[in-house]
Amino acid sequence: MNRCIFILLLLFTIYSYSQTVYLPITNKGKWGVINSSGDVLFEPKFNYISLFKNKTAIYREGSRYGLINPKGQKITLKEYDNLTKISRNSKGQLLYLVKNKGKQGVINDQGKEVVPLLYVSIKKELNFFISKKETKKTDVLTFGGELILSRYSDSIKVISHDFFISYEDSNKVLLDFNGKELFRYPKFNVESKIKGNLLVLGQNKMVFLEVLCLL
Repeated sequence: MNRCIFILLLLFTIYSYSQTVYLPITNKGKWGVINSSGDVLFEPKFNYISLFKNKTAIYREGSRYGLINPKGQKITLKEYDNLTKISRNSKGQLLYLVKNKGKQGVINDQGKEVVPLLYVSIKKELNFFISKKETKKTDVLTFGGELILSRYSDSIKVISHDFFISYEDSNKVLLDFNGKELFRYPKFNVESKIKGNLLVLGQNKMVFLEVLCLL
């Protein structure tokens, strides 16, 4: 155990000059935490602890996952089948994808629910979560959990901060930030050759749309 502590301290010494670093340690298959001064904050008791970020780490206890602070206190009110870091929001909070009983959601590093645990799949695109329900209904939410649009769709793709493409049966549908339908056609291409605009090309149709930021 002393050898493990020495190696971890050596790896993180460079960071300890400006701030306290919290490091997981392991002994006899259990995990605890020390700080960059070598003080044991709590003895090994968990089955796994990740590295700390924002004074938050992922722990595993048996087959269940959650978040803890450097003192070993549980941040999450409940435990999950799986928990992985997915992104960071505009406030600097870490965001985690959680899974439980076949459903997925998102929580922040304070353990607060950002996206409710009711989707069959969640993926991150740009600054949005594309969240799909069992009913083919797809929700687009911001990293703050704000619902931007909800639509029955096979899938939704983010093409900029302002526009989305919804794939619905045999059609592609171009939507704006408010979910308003702008263009529907079995096949069309979106070009970004003209600065500050999207050029949408369909059969015998051409549409220019002003856009703030392209992917």
